[in-house]
Order: sequence, then C-alpha cells, then structure tokens
Amino acid sequence: MYDKDKIEDSLEFVNKIYLYEKCSPDKVSDMMKMQNVKRRDFDFQEYDKDEKSKEIYLQKEIPDEKEIDNLKMSLMDFVYIFACVVISVAIAFCITRYVAHHTRVEGSSMNETLYNGDYLIIEKMSYYFDEPERYDIIVFPYSKDVYYIKRVIGLPGEKIQIINGNVYINDELLSDDIYGNNPISDPGIAKDPIYIEEGQVFVLGDNRNSSIDSRRNTLGLIETDKIEGKAFFRIWPFSSFGKVK
Repeated sequence: MYDKDKIEDSLEFVNKIYLYEKCSPDKVSDMMKMQNVKRRDFDFQEYDKDEKSKEIYLQKEIPDEKEIDNLKMSLMDFVYIFACVVISVAIAFCITRYVAHHTRVEGSSMNETLYNGDYLIIEKMSYYFDEPERYDIIVFPYSKDVYYIKRVIGLPGEKIQIINGNVYINDELLSDDIYGNNPISDPGIAKDPIYIEEGQVFVLGDNRNSSIDSRRNTLGLIETDKIEGKAFFRIWPFSSFGKVK
C-alpha cells in the first residue's frame, strides 16, 4: 500500500522543482507570492553560478548604503537650511531693531528738504554713543502707530524763543538756520521763552508754517530716549538718492 503522506510530500517537492525550472532569478519573488511559498523553503544552491542575481534578490529589501547616505545628506541639508533661515531672521531683526531701518515720509512738514513719498534709511547707532546735534533730522513716536520726522533746533540747557518769525537761542539769533523755508508766522508756545532740560530737544519742521512740532502743546519738547534714530540716507526717489542733510 501507498503512504498517502509520503506521496503528498513527493508531489510538493516536485512542484517546487517545477517552480525552480520555470522561474528566472528576478521573478522568484513574484512566483513566491503566487504560490504562497516562504523564502526559507528555497534552496539557492542552483544559483551559486549566478552570484550577482542571488545577491540582488537577497538584498532587494535591504536598504542600499548609498540610499542611507543620501538620506543622511538630505537630513543634514534640511538642518543646515533651517539653521540658515533662523540665523538670517535673527540678524534681520537685530539690524532693524538696533542698527537701521527704512521709513516713508508722509506729509509736507519737511519741505523743501524731504517730500511726501520719500523713502529714507534711519540709523540708530549714533545715539547709542552721542546726543542729538542741532539740525539732525530725527524720527520719534507721536503715538503708538504714528511717527514724526523733524529737525532738531534747540538742545539741552538752552533757552529758545521765536521772535518776529526768527529763532533765538539764549537770546541770540540763530543766524545759521538755513533750513526753514519761510519766516515763522505762528510761534505757538515758543512766543515765550522755553527752557530745555537735560534729555530733551526742541524740534521744528523745515516747512515751518505747515508743521506740527515743538511749538504745539500737543507735542512740546521731545525726550531724547524716545528718539528712534536719525535720517541720513534717501533711497527713493532715485533722482534724490543720497545723504540727507
């Protein structure tokens, strides 16, 4: 009598031999899936003559070293780019906060020196080491969202007064004031002597008769620690490109 189990084992072995003969090395995996045969059931002795095909098959699911290196490089590139972006943002913030930034002139209070729509570079470094000087053009806050740009006329320790349309400092005519485009028609609070204390400056617009400045009670003397910076360079329009005086 025949042993049924042995016959089934023999048939299964024959079936495997048939698969070996029909499968090319690069299709073994596909046939394994079709026949639901596990990899460990195969004997690769027949592939010893084709070591390259065997190696490709055995390692097809193992990541290549070059792929791993590429992945590491991609990760390093991402970290590098991210670090560069963070550093660039930090540098830009520090420059605009502590060194210089740009601003746009609005209004006509500084005609004939500056005009509506001019773009200026405001530098901040000067006032870290020195106090504002007479005739500096400064930017300072009028309110939370509004900044004014005016020219320094009176300095700490001085007495200033406007008489007959002219500026007097310590009772002497400010004769070298070449910036006011017209005699002052309204002296405002400066019709009486104003004594400037330490840490303060008196400012006027160059367009003296169309300017809200230290002559107005709403503004008055400017605290030097609130000055944002000094206008020193015009970048627009190109026809007036250059240092601001």
